[in-house]
Amino acid sequence: MLPHLREAPRLPDGQKHDPLKAYAAHRRAMLKAMPDAEASRLDPCIALCMREKGFTREVVLATILQCAAQEQTGRPDRDWRRYAERTTAYAFGTAGDVKLAQSAVLRGEARLAEEQRPEPPRFPMR
Repeated sequence: MLPHLREAPRLPDGQKHDPLKAYAAHRRAMLKAMPDAEASRLDPCIALCMREKGFTREVVLATILQCAAQEQTGRPDRDWRRYAERTTAYAFGTAGDVKLAQSAVLRGEARLAEEQRPEPPRFPMR
């Protein structure tokens, strides 16, 4: 079992991370991998990534609130505060815990598979 999943890991002292830059970087990476993805599908993933990187719930909420409205300009009637609250609740709730645990397991399995991969045969050079 993973320890304290509900708590965001703390960023090392002295390291200042800009949540707006983190949001933009995660968004760019996800759009590169999934160019046709809807913005409202990206934000929960971005919030989860920010949680995993150590941003607090309050910082993630404020960032989603600020950035989502700017990125999704075609939705002026949307209640952005409620949207940001739902998105943050997902990332810091049980569903987010499960996703983070699955990611940790997959990373561990990939690392284990890499370590156990046999060396390719070597042939003498002439």
